[in-house]
Amino acid sequence: MRLAGVLVPWLVLSALAPGRAEASERAKQLLVDARTALGTADFERALGLADRASEAADGADELGDAQLIRGLVQEVLGQPDHALLSFVRATGCNRNLDLDPREHKRAVLDLFRLARALNDAGVDATKASKIHEGKSGKETELCHPLAPNVTAAAPAVGAEQ
Repeated sequence: MRLAGVLVPWLVLSALAPGRAEASERAKQLLVDARTALGTADFERALGLADRASEAADGADELGDAQLIRGLVQEVLGQPDHALLSFVRATGCNRNLDLDPREHKRAVLDLFRLARALNDAGVDATKASKIHEGKSGKETELCHPLAPNVTAAAPAVGAEQ
């Protein structure tokens, strides 16, 4: 009986491992397909594939790549506010992401740099997104830490002022 107590958890873990590997490979393939669609100016398809890659992502790097692709597509589609939020999420997931200035127009580079600065400042992109979209509900964290208490650093305003 003791053998069954050890064997059953091992079997469960070994059954889960291939599923995670398959999910990661699926996310990677979706990212490749999204980049290809972006490169051929099939923006709606690229956005859909990036969304599917986000759902299948098994790690922060994959999620960051998917958010980066989303941001690039959103900027091309004339949605700079959405692109900015995607870029904030992307740099929150993968701090090593960067854009090559030879491959992207200045507006994209400026949005990406602003996103990095917001991320470095601790802005909570999820709350900003929900406020922007007029949604409420449970806050979720997308590779971005909660914003620090910035009011603690602000000077107190007294009644005499």
